[in-house]
Amino acid sequence: MLDSKLCTTSGRVEHRMPLSDDHNRKVVHNGDMGKFDPAPTLAAGLLRLARDKTNMTQTDLALQAGVSQQSISAYETGRKEPTLPTLVRLLAAAGSEMRIRLEPIDDHDATLAAFIETLPPSRQAELVEESRVRVATERLNRIRGQ
Repeated sequence: MLDSKLCTTSGRVEHRMPLSDDHNRKVVHNGDMGKFDPAPTLAAGLLRLARDKTNMTQTDLALQAGVSQQSISAYETGRKEPTLPTLVRLLAAAGSEMRIRLEPIDDHDATLAAFIETLPPSRQAELVEESRVRVATERLNRIRGQ
């Protein structure tokens, strides 16, 4: 996707800082975008999203799912990858249901990338900046619950 490529431009500084009462997560500072915490794997992102929707800590989810907090942490940081049945069970413990469906391939991203390559470099730079601002705003609105 265009946004994911534009959000990973240079200028990132990584360090660890406490984000909840029971664990530390890697936080990335990316220029003026502020702090965001990219998920290293699809499973990690789904688990974090499910927990965030219900305001659960890793400890809460671990107790609900009958696993250790360390396991939840390992899944969310990408140190371990849960099996599909385990992921489904963890998401259910967080009150979410995973649904998967197959769709025809959408070549929208390739078409958009090809179009952007035809633009002058100054316009490409403007689009990068607009995308960075839009993504940062969307993340901030999600954090604020808007």
